[in-house]
Amino acid sequence: MRGFAAAAVGAIVVALLPFTLSGYHQGLATKVAVFLIAILGLDILTGYTGQISIGHGAFMALGGYTTAILSHDHHTNLILTLPLAFAITFACGIVVGIPALRFAGVYLALVTFALAVSVPQFALKFSKFSGGSNGISTSHSVTHTWLYAVSWGTAAVLYLGAWLLLRGRTGRAFRAVRDSELAAASAGVSLPIFKTLAFGVSAAYAGVAGSLFVLYVNGFAQPSCSRSRSSSERPSPVWARSGA
Repeated sequence: MRGFAAAAVGAIVVALLPFTLSGYHQGLATKVAVFLIAILGLDILTGYTGQISIGHGAFMALGGYTTAILSHDHHTNLILTLPLAFAITFACGIVVGIPALRFAGVYLALVTFALAVSVPQFALKFSKFSGGSNGISTSHSVTHTWLYAVSWGTAAVLYLGAWLLLRGRTGRAFRAVRDSELAAASAGVSLPIFKTLAFGVSAAYAGVAGSLFVLYVNGFAQPSCSRSRSSSERPSPVWARSGA
């Protein structure tokens, strides 16, 4: 009961907070929500199943490009791009998680690091869709208050989803895999299924965080390795243009 009361109080504070903040500080609070989602997904993978990943930035990039491309080329509603980014990065996480089953520890970390290095190169390779080194922008503009509400609303939904997932049978299986794979397998836990599932869910959370992060930087997605624009030429965050 105390946990629900604390959650209710926290929700009220988050809901009322933007009315007391400037546009700049709303932007900072939005950034907190974005990285809260990304860290929550990483905690499912590393904290609950014991798998190491240092390449989740790649999944954030995939989610960000999903939102940018769908908005720019198909004029998709920005909110609708979030579940699409979730689904796409979940599938990518499953694809990466299957071969990752053969690795553990530092070797798994190196595999995920290779993923993080390679994804920006894909963005440059398929410049017809991603805009290449020049990047791609969404076709919709948003206000800092809208982005704050969407980011924290999404964080609340995903937090609830993670809580429901981890408190049930799946969460117990994740913890069993983390504590001892041999004991988990002896108890009937399918290691390939649950380890791959954890990778997929974690990647999906990172993808949604990446989608929101693109909106945080004024709806602009660009490979991090690109040097085609100076920092002064990059678009400023949305609240920087709001007179805050």
